[in-house]
Amino acid sequence: MRLLGSCALLAVVIFMAALVVAAIACQGFSTESLICAFLGGGVCCVAACGGLATTYFGSRWHLPVQGILLGMLLRMGLPLAVLIALNQTTASSPVRGIGPTILGVYLIALTLETVLAVRIVMPAAKAQVVIASK
Repeated sequence: MRLLGSCALLAVVIFMAALVVAAIACQGFSTESLICAFLGGGVCCVAACGGLATTYFGSRWHLPVQGILLGMLLRMGLPLAVLIALNQTTASSPVRGIGPTILGVYLIALTLETVLAVRIVMPAAKAQVVIASK
């Protein structure tokens, strides 16, 4: 339940932040800013929840370093790949504020996801210390 609850909290905060960041990037609330918020928030939400899930499962399967590294790959790789792909199609894209929206939401998502990942990993680390001390 901790993983699902953390992902739900992450999704709510990311999409609220995406609305604000997209409104700033698109200079007001409009259809364009809503599209930017949906796309940018979706990309960052998938990346953050994927990173959080790999961290969670890596911790549970006693592979914390591998879980965190795979989580970093998802967390950084997906938004970067989307930004690179959008950079190739910028001239034909009707949505101009998607790049700044992804970058702004990414910073907020990274901060919150780091806090949630530490909360998920800490109980498993404490349990390993208790087992090792016996």
